[in-house]
This record gives sequence, C-alpha cells and structure tokens, in this order.
Amino acid sequence: MAQVASLENALVARSGKDILGPISFTLSEGERWVILGPNGAGKSTLLKLLSTEIFPSQGKVNLLGK
Repeated sequence: MAQVASLENALVARSGKDILGPISFTLSEGERWVILGPNGAGKSTLLKLLSTEIFPSQGKVNLLGK
C-alpha cells in the first residue's frame, strides 16, 4: 500500500507557543481517517499542514513522496 502522507515529529508554534504537536503519523492509500476534538485542539492546523497551506516550525511533512 502506497504512502499518501506522513508527519514526522511535526510541530507548529506561533508567538513562541506550541499550538500543535509534535505529532507523527502515516496515512496510506485506501485508509479513512476522522479528526475529532474540541475547539482549539488543532484540527484545522493539522489539515492546513497536510494541505501545505502552512509549514511546520520543526519536523517533516511528506506528501506523495515529496
């Protein structure tokens, strides 16, 4: 199964405060994921990382092998 996306110790910080992570996971072809959590938990930030709308302050985001 091909790897679609992965995060390796990805951390997003704003104004010196960590707002997401560090988080690591791999999403493979054919998998289905659900992102649940309360307001302010980092759901939108995670999706922005995966869509390359934002970049991590540290760590790596790999999409389709790049």
